Amino acid sequence: MKAVRIFVIPALFIALWSGCRKSTSGPALNPAPLIHVGTTYGGCNGQRDVGVPKRESIFRNDTVSYSVRRDTLRVFIGLNYICCAPFTLQQRQEKNILTVTLADTCNEPYSSCYCRCMCYYEFEAAFSNFNPGGDPLLLRVFLRDPRQQSDSLLHHMQIQ
Repeated sequence: MKAVRIFVIPALFIALWSGCRKSTSGPALNPAPLIHVGTTYGGCNGQRDVGVPKRESIFRNDTVSYSVRRDTLRVFIGLNYICCAPFTLQQRQEKNILTVTLADTCNEPYSSCYCRCMCYYEFEAAFSNFNPGGDPLLLRVFLRDPRQQSDSLLHHMQIQ
């Protein structure tokens, strides 16, 4: 009986201790939520107001980049797409994944929205409350084209 106590009680403590240890691998469970400060629409956004397609920027490459200053994360997205498309930028964060969706809001008939050319759209979204020394953040950028059945993944990257 004494031998059982000598082995069972320490084994019980070890099992409890190992089950209570903090896991240091994998994504953070509850990172601080980012706050969407705003989005600047550039390039061909708003070209309907001007009335003339901006054709000079057609040949730029699609681009996704980011910069961090203090606690502000800025995400730049450049996209070649059909001229005159009406866009909104949507964002959501789930744990350590930030999903940004460029949503083309044109309704059927699609010919009423689009011009017959390609154009380069620019979006710069700013987020505060970013912790540059914290766990990595996965950025995913999608395009929502109303003529397609599902969103298209344009780019994904890890932000440290």
